[in-house]
Amino acid sequence: MNYALAKRLTGHSATVNCFAFDSQGQLMASGGDDQRVIIWSMDKLVKFQEISNDSWGQITCLQWLGEESSASKTLCFGCGRGLIHLYHQTVPGEKFTERCTIPYQARTSIEAMAYDTQGRRLVVATAHGDIGLWLVPKGGGAPSQSWNASLFGTDAVVRGLVFDEDQSSVDVFCTETGTIHTFDIETGTQSSTPYRIAESRIGSICHAPTKRYVLIDNLGDGCSMYHYTKTKLELVRSFDVIRKGKLFPFKAVFAESATLAVSGSDHGKVYIFDATTSRLTQVLCHGKASVQTVGSFSYSDQHLIVSGENGSNATICVYKRSLSRTPAQLQTLLLMIITAVISGFVLLILLSTIDIPGPVEKTWNAMPSFSSLTSFRSMATVQVPHVSESPGSTVPTLDAGPKFVDNLESLDALDDIDGADDLDDLDDIDDLDTINQGSQPLCLVP
Repeated sequence: MNYALAKRLTGHSATVNCFAFDSQGQLMASGGDDQRVIIWSMDKLVKFQEISNDSWGQITCLQWLGEESSASKTLCFGCGRGLIHLYHQTVPGEKFTERCTIPYQARTSIEAMAYDTQGRRLVVATAHGDIGLWLVPKGGGAPSQSWNASLFGTDAVVRGLVFDEDQSSVDVFCTETGTIHTFDIETGTQSSTPYRIAESRIGSICHAPTKRYVLIDNLGDGCSMYHYTKTKLELVRSFDVIRKGKLFPFKAVFAESATLAVSGSDHGKVYIFDATTSRLTQVLCHGKASVQTVGSFSYSDQHLIVSGENGSNATICVYKRSLSRTPAQLQTLLLMIITAVISGFVLLILLSTIDIPGPVEKTWNAMPSFSSLTSFRSMATVQVPHVSESPGSTVPTLDAGPKFVDNLESLDALDDIDGADDLDDLDDIDDLDTINQGSQPLCLVP
């Protein structure tokens, strides 16, 4: 399934320069030449909050600083006049408020940011080669600067920052020479490791979240994907994007767990490539103006690509691709549903055939009638009171305690007694004595 336009967002009055999604994809921030940051609610694709100030200059980069909890978010952004701003939200749904402003370098713009969530370290670079690291405290307050370093000459223009895999160093990508410099994260000293140099200039960079790959706008015929380690930078493949006008940098990003490469252009198109083969899979039409920046985010049920255009009254396009189940997944789901339905019917049938017996009398409270004794013939166990004559008396008495019948056929002798109104006929009593002479009971009834 291809990407389709979900909504066109309006709010910026000048070129859109950058995007940043929070870690859950609930909010997206966009920054532009109009000195404005707009925070968008992504579930409804509406504006959540607008932050602006005429003294800031253009918004050049955005960075979410890793939520301290599910209810706390901090947005950091850099400006064209060398300022770093932090805005904080403590309660979901409430507006962001200013946490602090850091006047880093008034003589130049902030060009790149990177954040180490585990170490709570923020690295910032300027267009003149200034590189600084701040420690961000928990619970609010202003970050404290740990160190500052500088690059000079043609390497001074920084285009991107990437933390090393073990968070022990930070790589600085330089525009004009394509060189990557490494700085120690604790001391800020530059590494003596040989420089790694790309095969082109660097217009923008995007780091893959799971592997050591970067996607670079090569300021030529499109963008290039590199695999890099601490000692080398190796070109993997390139993605061709024609430049029809004057040379300017545009953003290229990974999407869908780095399986896609997405690039802007100078002619209003967004190009989507298969990152494993360089094959062009789709072209999205934003408009006629240049698309300088793009972004992406993946949810459990859909993928998003966003694009921002140049010029006045710039718009943001949001494209969606819903995740559909494969035929094998659908077959498995259907089988599970059928199995559950059949199991339910079988259970109902079994429950309907169960005969739940009523309460059983466990003790003899009185002499039962002889008619009731014959009804016990259907039971595997029969308890019969023993009748005997007391010496010197013509009236029979009942012995305490049960006697047992070892042969159900002996119950036939009860047929002559069944229905008797009294015990005057001693011959019938003799029949009972005959029944009670058995020695091997079938079962003991308590």
